[in-house]
Amino acid sequence: MGFYDNDVTDPGGNISSNIFANNSAYAIYCEASDHVPELVEYNLLFANGTFFNYGPVGLGVELTQNANGVSSDTYYNFQGSPDFFSTTASDLNFLYLKSTSAAIDAGNPIRSDPDGGKNN
Repeated sequence: MGFYDNDVTDPGGNISSNIFANNSAYAIYCEASDHVPELVEYNLLFANGTFFNYGPVGLGVELTQNANGVSSDTYYNFQGSPDFFSTTASDLNFLYLKSTSAAIDAGNPIRSDPDGGKNN
């Protein structure tokens, strides 16, 4: 799944606590530099052609670590395997995360987590 922002949609907004995986081109694509999300934070990136074409300053430059000790950019975006699995091999439309997933407890800490973890 990726994110596409064009001149029809309202630019800005936040992209937070998502998994962008298996996109052949961009994980996040904006048609122009004036259509850039205000904030791109706590996202896991895996097997994408390119992370983004336009974005906030510092996006994608690994300078720090997230709560799990994984190297991340200023906004806690990081690369790693989501470790997806499906309960049915023939149904890959709904996926779960294995307990080894880099995404577990790596989301925005101010969000509540329905399974009782420290964050999404």
